[in-house]
Amino acid sequence: MKNLDFKKIVFETIKKFNMLDKNDNIIIGVSGGIDSMSLLHFLKNNADNKITSVHINHMLRGSESDRDEKFVKQKCKDYKVDFVSKKIDVYSFSKKNKLGIEESAREVRYKFFQEVAKKYNAKIVTAHTLSDSIETIIFNFTRGAGLSGLCGIPPVRGDIVRPFINVSRSEIEKYAKKYSIDYVNDSSNFSNSYSRNRIRHFIIPELKKINESFENNARKCISNLFDENKFISELSELELKNSSLNCNKIASLSTPIRNRVLKMILTNFHFNVEFRHIVLANMLIEKKINSFNVDDSRIVKIKDDKIVCESRKSKQLTNNKKEFIVLSLEGENRYYTEKCNMVFDIKGDLSNFEFRTRMPGDSFSLQKRKCSKSLRKLFNELKIPVNLRDNLKILFDKKNNEVVWVESVGVSEKYVVSDKSEKVGLILEK
Repeated sequence: MKNLDFKKIVFETIKKFNMLDKNDNIIIGVSGGIDSMSLLHFLKNNADNKITSVHINHMLRGSESDRDEKFVKQKCKDYKVDFVSKKIDVYSFSKKNKLGIEESAREVRYKFFQEVAKKYNAKIVTAHTLSDSIETIIFNFTRGAGLSGLCGIPPVRGDIVRPFINVSRSEIEKYAKKYSIDYVNDSSNFSNSYSRNRIRHFIIPELKKINESFENNARKCISNLFDENKFISELSELELKNSSLNCNKIASLSTPIRNRVLKMILTNFHFNVEFRHIVLANMLIEKKINSFNVDDSRIVKIKDDKIVCESRKSKQLTNNKKEFIVLSLEGENRYYTEKCNMVFDIKGDLSNFEFRTRMPGDSFSLQKRKCSKSLRKLFNELKIPVNLRDNLKILFDKKNNEVVWVESVGVSEKYVVSDKSEKVGLILEK
């Protein structure tokens, strides 16, 4: 950002998004890196707020993690800023919750921030930069994100504010050099094992070669996208209000607005809404399906022409003979995961698949266990009552002579959807 004053940009950002008031208590997430140490220095010297520094020792880098904690503690002492820290075993947390390291670190970090913020009645301030936001946009783009995901990191989210969101990392490096700000380097930032680091080390430099003003232009682009996204969100909120949650009115909306409205409705049911849920909600109001599960205990359905979320009835097998159909979802595969046990990879033509009940010799490939079992042994293992086994529906691939899906069990390991899946099938109960 040539010829732009660092201090001016930050204060314009704070003012534009109404981030801070002089009476606000603030806690600053300080890792010890250049971004957070520069933020601590900037606010200490340019704001009148009561500051508390919060540091998380993720226990991922051994002695280096301990070094960072001691460094931040000493610098806060030098700055006469209150210091709060906590050690959290992120690796164990990720294993227990079956999450990636980055996702786990972010989850425990923000949870602790919220705890401290509540204690001090404070706003949370983080050191995310324009460069971080650009990396997020590129990452989200590779995952097929919509407009919201292409707006980058929001300047404000609830009580979380980001004053540095419009300054690049190179501008922060100049600021740190100008004021001789000490900081430590996180060795994991140099590892290309993480997607964000590969974007930072390889993709961003290539984009700068194409246009040296790339970051400055990206800042303008993000600002425009943010304003447009805000407009669409406000319009969607208005349409949601006008619809009175009536499904017929929602179904008549244009696709972008309808998807936003559906997301707003589903978000109120307090679960992690993914794009696949939006797809299913569209199918629901189009009466292609009667309901869909959001977790083990709740179901989304239409009741009195409105979308509702209700408790699922106890999942018990009965003698009722259910009927199923398969819907082809070409191009939608990237929005589904193996967590959805009614979605499978269509290997070939849909006409190759048929529903039937079990036959002698049928076997099934169990997910994540790298083995196959006869249905007889599988049903024994799952303790499915003998008198019910012959009623369970099976989706069978006639061409490959394999069981694809078993009612109340799920999809075979061999048919789990992946990035390489060209066509996806969705199994629906009639």
